Amino acid sequence: MDRDGFYVTEREPRIFVERFVPGEGEPQATVLCLPGIGNYGWYFTPLARYLNARGISVHAVDYRGTGLSRGTRWDVPSLEVWCGDVAAALGALPSRAPAFLLGHSIGAALAIQAIVPLQSKVVGLVVVAPAMSVDSKPIPWVNYLLFPIASVLSSRPMLRIPIPTCEEMVGNHADKELAQALQVEPYRLAHMTSRCGMTINTIRTREAARSAAIRTTLPVAVVCGENDAALDGAIQYHDALGSADKTLIVLPRQHHHLLRSPQQTEVFREIAAWLELHIHG
Repeated sequence: MDRDGFYVTEREPRIFVERFVPGEGEPQATVLCLPGIGNYGWYFTPLARYLNARGISVHAVDYRGTGLSRGTRWDVPSLEVWCGDVAAALGALPSRAPAFLLGHSIGAALAIQAIVPLQSKVVGLVVVAPAMSVDSKPIPWVNYLLFPIASVLSSRPMLRIPIPTCEEMVGNHADKELAQALQVEPYRLAHMTSRCGMTINTIRTREAARSAAIRTTLPVAVVCGENDAALDGAIQYHDALGSADKTLIVLPRQHHHLLRSPQQTEVFREIAAWLELHIHG
């Protein structure tokens, strides 16, 4: 599979960013996309083609250890490391056009964390089916017992986590072309290794997500399917946002993989309309 893109050389291991650009002229905007667990930049190909036809370029990140990026295969160190990779990829974008950040599933949860210090560098954030929930109530025993332990053992491998296939996650609602391609594509692995620090940080995501939402003041679109288990978390995040310009888009009959669903054009149309509304401000 030939993939057009470039490596972010400021980070080690080097991070690959796939590039989808309009055929002619300078793009009117660029979108940096963050995939969910088990996927990489190629996942956004249909969305990228739709946006390219409207003069918007798309760049999609392969997380370290995934796709064409360097590093131990699917060895996840911490959310902080991934956030640093996102910042480096954003800084390496070649276009001077207005930039947006978009994430799907775990990529959406990562975008929510990464966007806070990057708000001066992007025009807006698109959160698609965020794999997280927002809860203001802390978990005392986690704060006082697990976090000190995690700080000592943060780099130790802790869990070997199976990555479900697209069909296993959403059954018959999956894009069949995507589901079949994922079974044979050379970059996708069946398992990931979560380190101690990453696992504890994931437990704490609810607190961190609420804090990030309150501190996010740039325009945000939250997109989710009405039949997605992530819908409650998406609504919670939208309601907690500090932004005065926030949009909640709930799409009927859609599930978690709405960017690769049989009704994906409806989703693309909503995202493109929101982007075009905010490109010129």
